Amino acid sequence: MGRRLQITWDESEAELKEHYLTEKQPDRRTRLQALWWRRQGQSMVAVSRLVGVNYRTVQDWAAWDRPGGRAEVLRHGRGYASLGRKAYLSAMQQKALAHRVASGAFRSVGEVIAWVKQRWGVAYTPDGMYDVLARYEAKLKGPRPRAAKANLKQQAEWKKGG
Repeated sequence: MGRRLQITWDESEAELKEHYLTEKQPDRRTRLQALWWRRQGQSMVAVSRLVGVNYRTVQDWAAWDRPGGRAEVLRHGRGYASLGRKAYLSAMQQKALAHRVASGAFRSVGEVIAWVKQRWGVAYTPDGMYDVLARYEAKLKGPRPRAAKANLKQQAEWKKGG
């Protein structure tokens, strides 16, 4: 086992607890809770178990805390959230698209892709467009296809039991 980490704290235990209890964002609250438990003297192993994160994550938080304090720990975003790609369409364009889809203007994702390309000059793959539509819970709905030889009168009689 390595040597015990020595931390010089900028805030008192009570101040850390107050910041932890008043924090609204869950991921930031977890970090502050971990710092508070470290401030109380808990080991990193114990803290990682208490907050439910990997030991290495607690090490990272402690490393960020040393040079910049609590503000530095809170400045870092979640790992996967900071890797996201900027959307091709603006939020307003996405809402306009979702509204148009909801109005029933399109029957297929291909039609949506063509319209977006013509309107805003942005090219999407079918999977990408399905992701955009899913974000706004917009679903392509169209009537089911009918056979060319279908006899609507016979179908109606059959449904009635005749």
